[in-house]
Amino acid sequence: MSSKVKFQDAWLQKPEFQPWLAREEGNPKRAYCKICKAGIGAEISTIRRHKKAKMHVANEGKANEHETDESGPSTSRPNNSPSGVGFATVLLCCFIAEYNLPFTIAEPLVTLHKRMYPDSAIAQEL
Repeated sequence: MSSKVKFQDAWLQKPEFQPWLAREEGNPKRAYCKICKAGIGAEISTIRRHKKAKMHVANEGKANEHETDESGPSTSRPNNSPSGVGFATVLLCCFIAEYNLPFTIAEPLVTLHKRMYPDSAIAQEL
């Protein structure tokens, strides 16, 4: 990528990057992920790739767990937000691990959820 790429403050207003993206202090060519506590290149494709990375999704799930109380997941998170999909993915993986199910069951479970909840944006994005 070009070395002229700089962080754009407009990216902070995009829902897909809220609330985790920030400008890296002292370096206009870097972005910062508040969830992973890591610097990333300031190219939009790099930032989007980071958002989909397994580490970020897992860290996002952990961050969402801290926002919940004993009654269950927080209702302040929109159901169709990327964090909702990440949270659902982490919950599904935890369920499979907790009950010692074979990981090969993940794909059929996702397909089942998509059929069971056709109006759910989260289920459709799993």
